[in-house]
Formats: sequence, C-alpha cells, structure tokens
Amino acid sequence: MSDSTMWTGLLHAGLDVDSLDAAHAVGTCCPTPGGLTSREAIELVRGVAAHGLTAVDIVECAPTLDPTVATSLIANRIAIEAMAFHAGAGQSSATMSGVERQGS
Repeated sequence: MSDSTMWTGLLHAGLDVDSLDAAHAVGTCCPTPGGLTSREAIELVRGVAAHGLTAVDIVECAPTLDPTVATSLIANRIAIEAMAFHAGAGQSSATMSGVERQGS
C-alpha cells in the first residue's frame, strides 16, 4: 500500500474453517494438519475486526462431518469475536471515545 492510499474502513473478512488445524476443526471438507489453532484464529479475527468490518464470512463448516460439536462451536466463537471486536469490545472506554490515554 502506498503512502497516498487512504484507508476507507470498508473491510470484508472471510475465514475458511479448513484453515484451522484438524485437531481443532474436524468438521470440514478438507481438515488441515498443521493449520491454525483456535486461539490463533480468534486473535487473527480480533485484530482484523478491531479496524472495522462491513462483513464477515465463516465458510466450510460441515457439522455433519464432525462427530462432536467442536467445529460448529469454534465457527460460532469466531463469528461472535468478529462482531464483538467490531463493536469495540477489545478497546478501553477512553480509546473508544476518541481520547487517547497519556503515558505516565
């Protein structure tokens, strides 16, 4: 991105569940050994969502392929984290109001 490019705040994020490690998400078409952990995926989504989202997609969740509800739960958690951090859950009230805290 060049210095002259201005950020418009319009961001559409997509997370493919099969990017998660197979130990964390079995219920997908292509389970991936060595993929992201649940914690890594949540932190990634939090970081992106904190800058503003217009949409978020979580795809490739196939509950019928999972003998447990683990894949559905992590897909739901990622969606909730994206919405919460978009709404400002990860920011302090001072930062949300536009007032930056002064260092001591």
